[in-house]
Amino acid sequence: MSIMDMFRSAKAPDPLSGAQQAQAQEKKAVEEDAAKKVAEEAAAKKASESPLDKFSDVFKIDEKDGAELPLFNIDPTKLTEQAAKTSFVNSIPPEKLAEMAKGGEEGVKAALEIINNVAQSGYAQATLVSAKLVEHALEKQSEKFQNVVIPHLIRQMEVHGTLTDANPALNHPAIAPILAAVQEKLAKQHPDAPAKELASMAQDFVSAFATAVNPPKDLVQQDKRKGKETDWSLFLES
Repeated sequence: MSIMDMFRSAKAPDPLSGAQQAQAQEKKAVEEDAAKKVAEEAAAKKASESPLDKFSDVFKIDEKDGAELPLFNIDPTKLTEQAAKTSFVNSIPPEKLAEMAKGGEEGVKAALEIINNVAQSGYAQATLVSAKLVEHALEKQSEKFQNVVIPHLIRQMEVHGTLTDANPALNHPAIAPILAAVQEKLAKQHPDAPAKELASMAQDFVSAFATAVNPPKDLVQQDKRKGKETDWSLFLES
């Protein structure tokens, strides 16, 4: 450095560069505050969650429950159309029609016999149709019993056995009905789930229920401490 350089004035800082730095720092501070707020909200939300939240829909009433088609699913319109095609006149003996046409006592007698003949034919046809309907209903019921009811009962027994073997306390009369209701609901909501998976879900429900009813002491103490904290924002707003 020469002697003349010592008397020269120092170069002033660029004001634009300083403003940009301040703006960048301010932006960074805002982003950090926003990220911190999001993290705090997520932590608060997680702390307020109940272990039973994932089972909120277990006992939700399904509109499909009890909405199965009846065994005798008869369309009145089609039944009327089929009845209109049925004729009982063909079963009347021609000689009886001739006697009725002559009139007199013989005609009255023939008319009564014709009425009785038609009634007998109608009764026979109705009995035959009823038998066919019952036969069809029994076939449907048998198919449902073999393909749905029995597998469902076997799966429920497997689930119950898995749970009670792992925790014999679940077989107590005080909790067994609750567990059975949970198993039934879970089985309907997850019809394709294997017994082992249903048992795991039912066990998770029991554990979540126990945790919600009797939470760990550290969480209880933490909630109590939160309740005693002073909200200073109330004083600032007044």
